[in-house]
Amino acid sequence: MDYKQRIQSVLNYIESHVQEDIPCESLVALASFSKLHFLRVFEAYTGFTVMSYVRARKLDLAAE
Repeated sequence: MDYKQRIQSVLNYIESHVQEDIPCESLVALASFSKLHFLRVFEAYTGFTVMSYVRARKLDLAAE
C-alpha cells in the first residue's frame, strides 16, 4: 500500500467516525507509520495537521 492509499484510509476513517473522539494514536496505527512520519505525510497530502483536519470536519458537520 502506498502513502496516498494509507492517507486515504485515514481520511475515510475520520469521515466515518467524525462524531466520535478520534485520538491521533489510532490514526497513526491505521496508517502504519511512525507518529512523526505520519504527521509529516498527512500534512503534506492534506495541507492540514491531523487534529486541525479532524476539528475542521467536526465544525463542518456542526455547521450543517
